[in-house]
Amino acid sequence: NRRFATNRKHLVSQARKTLFSLYSKIRNLCVPIDCQLSLFDSTVAPVLLYACELWGFGDLSMIEKVHTDFLKNIRHVKKSTPHIMLYGDLGRFPLSVFVKKRMVGFWYKLISNHNTLSSTMYKIIVNDSYLHYSNYSWLSHMKSIFDECGLSYIWNTQSFNGSKQLLLKLVDTRLKDQYIQTWKEAVFNSSKCLNYRMYKTEFKIEKFYLELSDTYVQPLVNF
Repeated sequence: NRRFATNRKHLVSQARKTLFSLYSKIRNLCVPIDCQLSLFDSTVAPVLLYACELWGFGDLSMIEKVHTDFLKNIRHVKKSTPHIMLYGDLGRFPLSVFVKKRMVGFWYKLISNHNTLSSTMYKIIVNDSYLHYSNYSWLSHMKSIFDECGLSYIWNTQSFNGSKQLLLKLVDTRLKDQYIQTWKEAVFNSSKCLNYRMYKTEFKIEKFYLELSDTYVQPLVNF
């Protein structure tokens, strides 16, 4: 049905199995916080985001929940802790940022590789006036990503005069800059962040996570 809901549920199930294994290693080896985050990115995220270039246009809430549950677990905070606090304290971006970036990378391959079936089908749908791309969720989502990044001209021309790496760097920078602005607004407007915003002024991992032992870190986190 082109919705990929069952696929996302399966990936979440597989990722949680990987996550349980990661938790045991973190506990047994006393892994520092920055390494814990790197381990998630290199072991759990690849499972969670497998083939997201194809299904990333759908609802990502269950995907993101695996990420936020991990952040809450390693920081030993309540389940009700706002996500904006977790992201801000640890300098983390929602996984949707990386999904969009990977989708753009796949789009670049479609317009660059002229001899593949997927590329041929893509060009037929985009160029044929009888097959309007707005009827296809994936294509509509791709257009919205470029619009969100202020790169509508790339979508309109269906071309990019540069390398794939350059395009991805451009998209990555704009998506992250936009999220940081959204995060700042959310912190300022949230009633739960009245005290938090007095001490948290920059979107980055806090220094005390990297330099203090857990004995001192946890009381600061709770405060």
